Amino acid sequence: MLETERLLLRPAELEDYRDIYEYSKHPDVGSNAGWKPHENKEETIAIMRDIF
Repeated sequence: MLETERLLLRPAELEDYRDIYEYSKHPDVGSNAGWKPHENKEETIAIMRDIF
């Protein structure tokens, strides 16, 4: 974990799936990293379980 006055950087938690989905569903986000946009929140949860 990294914390400054204006930033708290911590590992992702499953409870963060809504925010991660909102970010990951946009077509311009994942294509640069080699993955397709998430189609729904369930897909985001499944990916988070596999990765995190």
